[in-house]
Amino acid sequence: FQVNQAAWDKLPGDYKAIFEAAVMTAHLRMLTQYDAANGETLERLVMGGTKLMPYGPDVIQAARKATFELLEESASKDPTFRDIYDRWQIFRDRVYKWNRVNEWSFASFAAHLPSQTPIS
Repeated sequence: FQVNQAAWDKLPGDYKAIFEAAVMTAHLRMLTQYDAANGETLERLVMGGTKLMPYGPDVIQAARKATFELLEESASKDPTFRDIYDRWQIFRDRVYKWNRVNEWSFASFAAHLPSQTPIS
């Protein structure tokens, strides 16, 4: 979350804890509402005849390349952005290592489970 640092520093510890709990609650609520709405929307699209197709590797690679070019350009112009971007890259690399071991293997497994309501 983002807050004014000077204002944050003035808050007592219990107010900070309350604020952090409220932020986490709002975040989790948004994620669950997003997932629920996406599932319902996907069903409506498929029932209406939409054919689902994953992005091809060429599209994903082009998007990745363009994203990192834009991030590097922004980082070259703004030292604050550079600092955040460099720290984010370290974090991202650690998360990717964990996701390859844990999340990706489960997601791959779960994606191939038989379903009560096929989506294709």
